[in-house]
Amino acid sequence: MKEEFLIEGEWGGIDLGASMRRLRAGIGAGGSTVSEAAFAALGATSVVLTPVIVEQCEAIRVEFATDDGIWSATLDLAAQHVTYLNMSTGETEEPLLVRPEAGELAAGSFALERMGIPPMETPRGNVTLDTVLVLVYLQQHHAGRSTFGSVSAADMNLTLGVCFGVLDEGAARLKAQAHAARSRATRDATALRKANEQRQKYGLPTSFDLDMEQERYSRAADQHAGDLLRLAQEIEHHQGVLTGRDAEAARGLQAVSSAATAADQAHQMLASRAPRTGPPATGGRRGGHAASQALPRVRAALAGPLE
Repeated sequence: MKEEFLIEGEWGGIDLGASMRRLRAGIGAGGSTVSEAAFAALGATSVVLTPVIVEQCEAIRVEFATDDGIWSATLDLAAQHVTYLNMSTGETEEPLLVRPEAGELAAGSFALERMGIPPMETPRGNVTLDTVLVLVYLQQHHAGRSTFGSVSAADMNLTLGVCFGVLDEGAARLKAQAHAARSRATRDATALRKANEQRQKYGLPTSFDLDMEQERYSRAADQHAGDLLRLAQEIEHHQGVLTGRDAEAARGLQAVSSAATAADQAHQMLASRAPRTGPPATGGRRGGHAASQALPRVRAALAGPLE
């Protein structure tokens, strides 16, 4: 119904109701500039705005009538989001991005819902608004395809099928997602092939070489784990042997202590038999002889358990 441009803080534009004849005239009568600006303000993703609009305008605003009232759509050219206002009820929609992320609602999808057209995205990620508006201004589209970002025939067929009920919307969405997934897989495979070619060109390892190295390191790690297990078992065995030897050493110390006690007792017995006074006599010689005979037995008792 109306189209305006924000230039240096002031809105100015034209009444589209009086310009339909110019729009139908196609290129050469200002129709391309007006229509592409209207498409962009409604959230189209493949529109290529003229440099005059991009360089001079801060925002584009269009008014359009629907069954639930008259709406205005304002596109912020810098932020690339659209704000919708229902001029009949005062209802305002939060700014919607032209190219949202993480599955958020797109500005073009909101405009299509107001028009009563099923919104969905094409395999290229464009909302069907792009091709719906091409149908509205079909003559303008045929006059210059580049005006609307060169909408593909696949996008056009998909939009026609959904809008006229020939194609189920759910099936079309799955088909678009499958096509996008195949395209991403093809791009990834191509990128991987080129990366391998570059690696071979510069003598760097390829992904196959890295996989082989990883397998070799895995085998080596398994072998080292087995060696550690065997070493732990050997350590456990040696600890058992050391425990047994500690027990034997304890028994040997006990035997030495017993032998020392026996020697001390023998010494006391010898000392008790020796004369208390006077020079050593025959008894002393007998005591010395007994001590000399007992000494080897004491030594044998001391040395025996330690061997």
